[in-house]
Amino acid sequence: MEISVLKTKVMIVSPVPAPAVAFLCNDNPIEQVTTFKYLGLHFHQSGAVAHLVTPIKSKAGGSWAAVQQRHSLLQCGRTINSHLHLLQAVLVSALLYGCQVWGMHSPRVAAANRARLDLQRLYDYYLRTICGLLPSTPRRMLLAELGLLPLQVLWWRQTLRFWNSGQYASRNGCVYKMISPAHACRYSSSFCLSSLSYWTIFETCASVSV
Repeated sequence: MEISVLKTKVMIVSPVPAPAVAFLCNDNPIEQVTTFKYLGLHFHQSGAVAHLVTPIKSKAGGSWAAVQQRHSLLQCGRTINSHLHLLQAVLVSALLYGCQVWGMHSPRVAAANRARLDLQRLYDYYLRTICGLLPSTPRRMLLAELGLLPLQVLWWRQTLRFWNSGQYASRNGCVYKMISPAHACRYSSSFCLSSLSYWTIFETCASVSV
Protein backbone atom coordinates (compact mmCIF):
# COMPACT_ATOMS: atom_id res chain seq x y z
CA MET A 1 0.00 0.00 0.00
CA GLU A 2 1.39 3.37 -1.00
CA ILE A 3 1.12 6.21 1.51
CA SER A 4 -0.06 9.57 0.20
CA VAL A 5 2.27 12.16 1.71
CA LEU A 6 -0.12 15.01 0.84
CA LYS A 7 -2.98 13.37 2.76
CA THR A 8 -0.82 12.30 5.69
CA LYS A 9 -0.70 14.60 8.70
CA VAL A 10 0.97 14.49 12.09
CA MET A 11 -0.89 15.58 15.22
CA ILE A 12 0.77 15.31 18.63
CA VAL A 13 -1.83 14.85 21.37
CA SER A 14 -0.68 16.77 24.43
CA PRO A 15 -2.33 18.90 27.17
CA VAL A 16 0.28 21.60 26.47
CA PRO A 17 1.21 23.09 23.07
CA ALA A 18 3.38 20.61 21.24
CA PRO A 19 6.69 21.76 19.75
CA ALA A 20 7.29 21.48 16.03
CA VAL A 21 8.83 18.11 15.18
CA ALA A 22 10.18 17.08 11.79
CA PHE A 23 8.46 13.94 10.49
CA LEU A 24 9.45 12.39 7.19
CA CYS A 25 7.78 9.85 4.93
CA ASN A 26 9.99 8.52 2.16
CA ASP A 27 12.24 11.53 2.76
CA ASN A 28 9.27 13.91 2.28
CA PRO A 29 8.29 16.23 5.15
CA ILE A 30 4.85 15.62 6.72
CA GLU A 31 2.74 18.58 7.81
CA GLN A 32 2.14 18.89 11.56
CA VAL A 33 -1.39 20.07 12.40
CA THR A 34 -3.33 21.03 15.53
CA THR A 35 -6.64 19.58 14.32
CA PHE A 36 -7.50 16.67 12.06
CA LYS A 37 -10.76 15.34 10.64
CA TYR A 38 -11.09 11.57 10.53
CA LEU A 39 -14.33 9.71 9.73
CA GLY A 40 -16.29 12.88 10.34
CA LEU A 41 -14.76 13.60 13.77
CA HIS A 42 -12.54 16.63 14.33
CA PHE A 43 -9.65 15.71 16.61
CA HIS A 44 -7.69 18.35 18.48
CA GLN A 45 -4.14 18.16 19.78
CA SER A 46 -5.34 18.99 23.32
CA GLY A 47 -7.09 15.63 23.45
CA ALA A 48 -10.40 17.27 24.44
CA VAL A 49 -13.50 15.40 23.28
CA ALA A 50 -16.46 17.61 24.27
CA HIS A 51 -16.47 19.22 20.82
CA LEU A 52 -16.75 15.73 19.30
CA VAL A 53 -19.79 14.84 21.39
CA THR A 54 -21.87 18.02 21.05
CA PRO A 55 -22.66 17.76 17.29
CA ILE A 56 -23.79 14.16 17.71
CA LYS A 57 -26.86 15.32 19.63
CA SER A 58 -28.29 17.36 16.77
CA LYS A 59 -27.37 14.76 14.16
CA ALA A 60 -28.98 11.96 16.16
CA GLY A 61 -32.13 14.02 16.71
CA GLY A 62 -32.32 14.84 13.00
CA SER A 63 -31.93 11.22 11.95
CA TRP A 64 -34.64 10.11 14.38
CA ALA A 65 -37.05 12.78 13.09
CA ALA A 66 -36.43 11.68 9.49
CA VAL A 67 -37.06 8.01 10.35
CA GLN A 68 -40.30 8.86 12.16
CA GLN A 69 -41.51 10.83 9.17
CA ARG A 70 -40.83 7.97 6.77
CA HIS A 71 -42.37 5.47 9.15
CA SER A 72 -45.58 7.50 9.31
CA LEU A 73 -45.82 7.41 5.50
CA LEU A 74 -45.84 3.61 5.58
CA GLN A 75 -49.07 3.64 7.58
CA CYS A 76 -48.10 0.41 9.32
CA GLY A 77 -49.16 1.42 12.81
CA ARG A 78 -47.42 3.29 15.59
CA THR A 79 -46.95 0.67 18.28
CA ILE A 80 -44.61 1.16 21.21
CA ASN A 81 -42.58 -1.93 20.28
CA SER A 82 -42.04 -0.83 16.69
CA HIS A 83 -40.87 2.59 17.83
CA LEU A 84 -38.54 1.10 20.41
CA HIS A 85 -36.99 -1.15 17.74
CA LEU A 86 -36.53 1.85 15.45
CA LEU A 87 -35.04 3.86 18.28
CA GLN A 88 -32.44 1.19 19.01
CA ALA A 89 -31.59 0.76 15.33
CA VAL A 90 -31.34 4.43 14.41
CA LEU A 91 -30.93 6.74 17.38
CA VAL A 92 -28.70 4.52 19.51
CA SER A 93 -26.42 3.82 16.54
CA ALA A 94 -26.04 7.57 16.03
CA LEU A 95 -25.37 8.14 19.74
CA LEU A 96 -22.59 5.52 19.66
CA TYR A 97 -20.79 6.96 16.65
CA GLY A 98 -17.11 7.42 17.45
CA CYS A 99 -17.60 6.58 21.14
CA GLN A 100 -14.38 4.53 21.07
CA VAL A 101 -12.70 7.94 21.15
CA TRP A 102 -14.94 10.10 23.32
CA GLY A 103 -17.05 7.65 25.36
CA MET A 104 -14.64 6.93 28.21
CA HIS A 105 -11.97 9.55 28.51
CA SER A 106 -11.12 13.20 28.20
CA PRO A 107 -8.39 15.37 29.72
CA ARG A 108 -11.11 17.98 30.32
CA VAL A 109 -13.46 15.71 32.19
CA ALA A 110 -16.11 18.22 33.29
CA ALA A 111 -16.87 19.50 29.80
CA ALA A 112 -16.86 15.99 28.32
CA ASN A 113 -19.16 14.66 31.04
CA ARG A 114 -21.65 17.47 30.42
CA ALA A 115 -21.70 16.68 26.71
CA ARG A 116 -22.10 12.95 27.33
CA LEU A 117 -24.89 13.62 29.84
CA ASP A 118 -26.76 15.63 27.19
CA LEU A 119 -26.75 12.55 24.95
CA GLN A 120 -28.08 10.37 27.76
CA ARG A 121 -30.84 12.89 28.47
CA LEU A 122 -31.81 12.94 24.80
CA TYR A 123 -32.04 9.15 24.80
CA ASP A 124 -34.12 9.19 28.00
CA TYR A 125 -36.43 11.85 26.55
CA TYR A 126 -37.28 9.77 23.47
CA LEU A 127 -37.79 6.63 25.55
CA ARG A 128 -40.23 8.42 27.86
CA THR A 129 -42.02 10.01 24.90
CA ILE A 130 -42.50 6.68 23.13
CA CYS A 131 -43.77 5.01 26.31
CA GLY A 132 -45.98 7.97 27.25
CA LEU A 133 -44.24 8.49 30.58
CA LEU A 134 -43.77 11.66 32.60
CA PRO A 135 -40.40 13.45 32.52
CA SER A 136 -40.12 12.73 36.25
CA THR A 137 -39.97 8.96 35.65
CA PRO A 138 -36.57 7.85 37.05
CA ARG A 139 -34.05 6.75 34.43
CA ARG A 140 -33.15 3.61 36.36
CA MET A 141 -36.78 2.49 36.47
CA LEU A 142 -37.29 3.36 32.80
CA LEU A 143 -34.31 1.35 31.58
CA ALA A 144 -35.00 -1.57 33.92
CA GLU A 145 -38.60 -1.94 32.74
CA LEU A 146 -37.53 -1.85 29.08
CA GLY A 147 -34.55 -4.14 29.61
CA LEU A 148 -32.13 -1.55 28.22
CA LEU A 149 -28.65 -0.45 29.23
CA PRO A 150 -27.53 3.14 29.90
CA LEU A 151 -25.59 4.75 27.08
CA GLN A 152 -22.51 4.88 29.31
CA VAL A 153 -22.42 1.09 29.43
CA LEU A 154 -22.84 0.87 25.64
CA TRP A 155 -19.97 3.35 25.16
CA TRP A 156 -17.72 1.25 27.39
CA ARG A 157 -18.70 -1.94 25.60
CA GLN A 158 -17.96 -0.48 22.17
CA THR A 159 -14.61 0.84 23.36
CA LEU A 160 -13.60 -2.48 24.94
CA ARG A 161 -14.57 -4.32 21.77
CA PHE A 162 -12.31 -1.99 19.81
CA TRP A 163 -9.49 -2.55 22.26
CA ASN A 164 -9.92 -6.33 22.23
CA SER A 165 -9.96 -6.42 18.42
CA GLY A 166 -6.70 -4.49 18.42
CA GLN A 167 -5.10 -6.78 20.95
CA TYR A 168 -5.86 -9.85 18.82
CA ALA A 169 -4.93 -8.17 15.55
CA SER A 170 -1.71 -8.88 13.70
CA ARG A 171 1.32 -7.46 15.51
CA ASN A 172 2.54 -6.13 12.18
CA GLY A 173 -0.78 -4.50 11.31
CA CYS A 174 -1.68 -0.82 11.47
CA VAL A 175 -4.47 -1.25 14.06
CA TYR A 176 -2.25 -2.94 16.63
CA LYS A 177 0.58 -0.44 16.18
CA MET A 178 -1.82 2.50 16.41
CA ILE A 179 -3.33 1.58 19.78
CA SER A 180 -0.49 -0.36 21.40
CA PRO A 181 1.31 1.49 24.23
CA ALA A 182 4.60 0.18 22.84
CA HIS A 183 3.97 2.18 19.67
CA ALA A 184 2.40 5.25 21.30
CA CYS A 185 4.98 7.60 19.80
CA ARG A 186 4.62 6.29 16.26
CA TYR A 187 2.18 7.77 13.83
CA SER A 188 0.10 6.05 11.18
CA SER A 189 -0.85 7.63 7.85
CA SER A 190 -4.17 8.70 9.38
CA PHE A 191 -3.79 9.51 13.07
CA CYS A 192 -2.49 8.05 16.27
CA LEU A 193 -4.60 8.34 19.41
CA SER A 194 -2.64 7.64 22.56
CA SER A 195 -3.37 8.52 26.17
CA LEU A 196 -1.99 7.22 29.44
CA SER A 197 -5.49 7.24 30.93
CA TYR A 198 -6.71 5.01 28.10
CA TRP A 199 -3.93 2.52 28.66
CA THR A 200 -4.55 2.43 32.42
CA ILE A 201 -8.23 1.61 31.86
CA PHE A 202 -7.62 -0.82 29.03
CA GLU A 203 -4.84 -2.77 30.74
CA THR A 204 -7.28 -3.38 33.58
CA CYS A 205 -10.23 -4.34 31.37
CA ALA A 206 -8.62 -5.79 28.26
CA SER A 207 -9.48 -9.35 29.19
CA VAL A 208 -13.19 -8.61 29.55
CA SER A 209 -15.28 -10.31 26.88
CA VAL A 210 -18.09 -8.17 25.51
